[in-house]
Amino acid sequence: MSPFVSVSIVSLYMSIIISLFVIQLSKPKNAITDKKNTASKIGNLGIFLSFLIGSFLFYNILSVKLFAASLPIIVMGFLEDKAVNINPSAKISVFLFSAFAAVLSTGGFFTISTLVSIHHITYTAAFICAIFAILFITYSINEINIYENFASGFSLISLTVYAAAFYSLNDTVLFKTSLVLIFSVLGFFVLNLPKGKISLGRGGAYFLGFMLSALIVLAIESHPQISLWFFAALMIYPLLESTLSFYNRKTAHSALDKVNLYTAVYKHITHSHCMASLFIWIFILPFDILAFFVKNRTSLLIIVILMFIIYYVAIYKLITLPENPT
Repeated sequence: MSPFVSVSIVSLYMSIIISLFVIQLSKPKNAITDKKNTASKIGNLGIFLSFLIGSFLFYNILSVKLFAASLPIIVMGFLEDKAVNINPSAKISVFLFSAFAAVLSTGGFFTISTLVSIHHITYTAAFICAIFAILFITYSINEINIYENFASGFSLISLTVYAAAFYSLNDTVLFKTSLVLIFSVLGFFVLNLPKGKISLGRGGAYFLGFMLSALIVLAIESHPQISLWFFAALMIYPLLESTLSFYNRKTAHSALDKVNLYTAVYKHITHSHCMASLFIWIFILPFDILAFFVKNRTSLLIIVILMFIIYYVAIYKLITLPENPT
């Protein structure tokens, strides 16, 4: 059996077993109140442990380094899930520390000038670009984690396209990292359907966002022939949602679905988080596949992104049309 297959199976098996254990712990202890206990908040444990075990089985030092760098934000997310109030400055400091550790330990910034097509960018500026790329994407994945299981489903789609790209580039290390992460998330994802039995939590969302963004930085470092816009196309949904949500809060709008497609789909069409998630995943998938086939063509990738934004706005307007004044 291929090592890729065997390690993937082990990662999936560990994720399922640990998630089943957490689900069992999360069952209501009080039949009258029917409330879950706090074990549901550690639903991400299966993802963490299976990823770490799979990384060791692959002898993937890069994955272990990334996991170690992510530990501060995992712990912070766990504390937030426990309702510990962490002030914004402390939170930003933790994010910066993890991003700094990831970029420094992997060296994923020396050729990051390709991100912005400026050939004389200094290493300091490149380092800052890498860190803020990690910060923004990590924040964005957490923003779309308002709804159970959605962020894990989105991450599975993105990671599968990542893995296909890394495989086509013969990058074994990044391919292994993506593969182990896919199967680690898959165990949690499958067991959490159709309704969220356990929570990905902020720790899980932070971890997935961190890994997605770190892999982007490393891919650009290792393969400058890949356009940054390929990864921008894969991340456009959470980046768009988080930007619009931020705008929504700043402008004091009361209804989130005024700038959020997921909520509009849930409220006006499906009335089910599972079906709303499926709607958005199906909407995203063709654009990701198209981006994969033009991953080295910046001009075409920009067109893909613009098409996504146009369709996003058009679908939102169509869904909410009955509420518009005639």
